[in-house]
Amino acid sequence: MSDAIAAPAPEPKCIVMPLRPESGQSYNGVGMGIHFMLGNIIVLHTGFKEMWFGWRYKKIFPDANALIRYAHATDGTIDIPATGKAQKVRYWIEGWYQAARDDIVTRLLLTDAQTGKRFESGPLQADIEGQYIGYRVDIMNWLATCGLPFPDMQTARALWSEELPIDGLDALGQGLEAYYIHTGYGGSGRVELTLLDRAVSLAPQAYLTHDLRGWILYKNKDYSAAEKAFRAAVDINPHGAGAMSGLMWLGVISGNAREAYAWAEAKAEVCGTPLQAARDKTARLLKKHAGQ
Repeated sequence: MSDAIAAPAPEPKCIVMPLRPESGQSYNGVGMGIHFMLGNIIVLHTGFKEMWFGWRYKKIFPDANALIRYAHATDGTIDIPATGKAQKVRYWIEGWYQAARDDIVTRLLLTDAQTGKRFESGPLQADIEGQYIGYRVDIMNWLATCGLPFPDMQTARALWSEELPIDGLDALGQGLEAYYIHTGYGGSGRVELTLLDRAVSLAPQAYLTHDLRGWILYKNKDYSAAEKAFRAAVDINPHGAGAMSGLMWLGVISGNAREAYAWAEAKAEVCGTPLQAARDKTARLLKKHAGQ
């Protein structure tokens, strides 16, 4: 019998799908906006390997119409066991939303693609005036009932103040969908910024609006404006992993190793991941993009 120590099991991945409208709810950007918020919470869960919907949706949905059909229809669906196996993603969070004036209620469903187990959240009300803090606590409590408790150290980091009224959330979500479609399915030219400019004007103290606006500006190669947007996001939410990643990439693209390493390490710290792995990855990226 071998006495070799078995390698630890790799951390599973968890992907957050766009939330779909409940029966009787007309489509708007609220579901996409909540999807973006949830992704920014899940990235802080140290029990999962980093996984963003934006990294995989082109493989899940073959064209823009397939993505739109899923996100806009109450009964939009995918074969999670098969897709989970193909994408090597174990946990899938889906959801539905009902939005009226300043009231948002969501239902979430977590599916374990490996075992087939499903966990429903029941109705979760978004406390908009409370900056969604109670809503996020409810989500973390639900994850615990699914057997996926949020690590104590990370809980406070997932509860940043998010001053995001429903019209700002709507504009954010619509802008995110436009960004997905443009970048994923052959959009030409620059990504339109009108919706994100509106989202920022409606919610100037919201992390999510500045963060997404930064990524659109980055995609448009407007790097100076992207840096301002990402820094505004981090000023609002010092634990904003997505904006930190954007600032790391700006350091890589500009060849500014000092900035690239600083933001890679800052992101690793807030995500609870090894610093040396972050440094090694940054070194590879700087080498790859040198002189480009």
